[in-house]
Amino acid sequence: MVKDVARTVVPEAAWSRLADARWQASDWFERTRTESDQLGLPAAATLAATSFAHRAGRVEPERRSLYPLSVRGFRHPVYYREGTSDPDVIRQVFGQLQYAPVADGDLRTVLDLGANIGCAASFFLHRCPLARVVVVEPDADNMRVCRKTLAPFADRVTFACAGVWPTRTRLVVDRGNFGDGREWSFQVRPARPGEDADVRGLTVPDLLALGRFDTVDLLKVDIEGTEQTLFGPGSDAWLARTRTLAVELHGPGCERTVSNAVSRFPHAATRAGELTIFRFAGRPRTAGETP
Repeated sequence: MVKDVARTVVPEAAWSRLADARWQASDWFERTRTESDQLGLPAAATLAATSFAHRAGRVEPERRSLYPLSVRGFRHPVYYREGTSDPDVIRQVFGQLQYAPVADGDLRTVLDLGANIGCAASFFLHRCPLARVVVVEPDADNMRVCRKTLAPFADRVTFACAGVWPTRTRLVVDRGNFGDGREWSFQVRPARPGEDADVRGLTVPDLLALGRFDTVDLLKVDIEGTEQTLFGPGSDAWLARTRTLAVELHGPGCERTVSNAVSRFPHAATRAGELTIFRFAGRPRTAGETP
């Protein structure tokens, strides 16, 4: 009865806003509680608040400043943009520890194909003090964030604002047409005749040369479906120089292509979250050796 009377005084829209606010507060507390164990309370609370601000439409996409976020157990902050997929990447890498199974302390050479905002590279550089990393990211704004996050490791990082492709070619960054369309799902494709290219397409051997790597201890691949093209003919040459491959596979076609490519090498395969991890038996071969 009291509730019915109150509804005659308070507009229905106000009740709806109040109910939504209560739900958001409850969700914020629950998300913060579950994520704070790994990220730390300040970082978990910040990411939760950022998610709600975006959901409520209070983020101006054209004014995306960079914000630092200190994560428990990591010396240097990571940077993110509000209203983007950046908070989800941070949760995946630092909250869910997706790359922990391949962050061996003795890692020395890492190719990060599809570096996005640099979270995985930051994880490796913190956990593996001997590691040197080549980060490859085709989107200029993602690379802007990546450079800021990895600035403290400048002497151990080589940046390539480029796309990875089986051959050297001109590439266009395709935004918003794959996955959820957000910043972590951008793709590349060859430029059409007469079309302006956004970035260069570099091969894996090009990137090994850029980092001055004879072999690669960890090849991390998250390239939004391009793995179906990358792991085709010619991939034997650089897989023979790889010790561990950690790849996020995007669909059955990509799974078949990668599985076929690695099948020619003795290996053990495991899963970790969205990653498929292939550890190749024996030492990787150096350039010029026959697979």
